[in-house]
Amino acid sequence: MLLRLLCRAVPNRIGCGARLLRSRVGILEEVHMRQDKLIRWAAIPLVMILYASTAKADLIAWYPLHGDATAMVGVDGDLINGPTPAPDEKGNPNGALNFQTDPNDSFSFSPSNTGSYVSVQGGGGLPGLPRGTIALWVNWSGLQGQAYTASKTYGPVLARQSNGKYSNNILGISDFDPNVGTLTWAPYNAGAPALVGGTPVGDNVWHFVAVTFDGTTGNQNLYLDGSLDGSPSAVTLNPDTSAPLTIGAWIGDGAGYSNSTIHDLYIFDTVLTQDQINTLKMTGMPPP
Repeated sequence: MLLRLLCRAVPNRIGCGARLLRSRVGILEEVHMRQDKLIRWAAIPLVMILYASTAKADLIAWYPLHGDATAMVGVDGDLINGPTPAPDEKGNPNGALNFQTDPNDSFSFSPSNTGSYVSVQGGGGLPGLPRGTIALWVNWSGLQGQAYTASKTYGPVLARQSNGKYSNNILGISDFDPNVGTLTWAPYNAGAPALVGGTPVGDNVWHFVAVTFDGTTGNQNLYLDGSLDGSPSAVTLNPDTSAPLTIGAWIGDGAGYSNSTIHDLYIFDTVLTQDQINTLKMTGMPPP
């Protein structure tokens, strides 16, 4: 309004009109910028509202791995040795993280082998857990790194390692070649896996992998794409929190690294049913 009055008071109406137009454009641009910011900020509570409306408190960690190691639930992870953003199983850009073995690694196990991974300090809620569920989307692609020889594990995508103390939660496959390798699960030590699955995972094939365990009942189940793939016995996990949870590798004395792509790692402190695991697979949201 003030600008209009000034324009009436000056003889150069054309120049003043131009200034008025530029002022209006500037106001509109500022409004649009504020709207964009509001939309972006509104998206954050919307996700949390959806999460709160569908999930219980038994979800103790959730790592979307949508191009970074930020936690939706739990402690943020750290990117080590440069895992890179990658599409997920639906082709969404930055929907996952890609992990690679070092090109200088030995083809067989070597303590000097290395690669990229995510490190979660404190163990991601797993230390001392008497029962729970771990689930994630994973794609093994190409030949995999060999971990500690006695473990008979290749391409580990999950582990907790405290050198000289324990090796927990080691999830990998049974062969260098994903076309041959089946799931392996070693929850309590670095020896032979407690469970070897029955279905080859395939090279460059996305899978939803889940494992449930209950140290009280002794029940433990491994699922591949929602179907039961094995059932060993279970005990409570090591309570030590000094070792991080690693995603994409088994570090330290395990020295096992994967060529894989991973997203949406979930950790629950309860045992999900097979139906709940399939719901998680289909919706991407923790089940009620």
